[in-house]
Amino acid sequence: MASLLGGIGAGLPLIGAGYLISGGSDFEGHALGCTSGSALAGGMGMRFMKSGRFMPAGLVAAIGLVAAVYNGKKAMDWAN
Repeated sequence: MASLLGGIGAGLPLIGAGYLISGGSDFEGHALGCTSGSALAGGMGMRFMKSGRFMPAGLVAAIGLVAAVYNGKKAMDWAN
């Protein structure tokens, strides 16, 4: 149950980011995507460091990191 709630908690902001971007609020959407990707990377990164196992925590942390970096770069592009 906790995993399901965590997945929903991480997925809803990313869906919201996509909705904002598709609606023309590019900076706000990418900023939300960066924030939620950072939270995902941080939370799952700590679980990965604790367990030392790549699956699933390390993989999800890596995906969160990629999402945070990509969306952060795009938010900076739209901020200028």
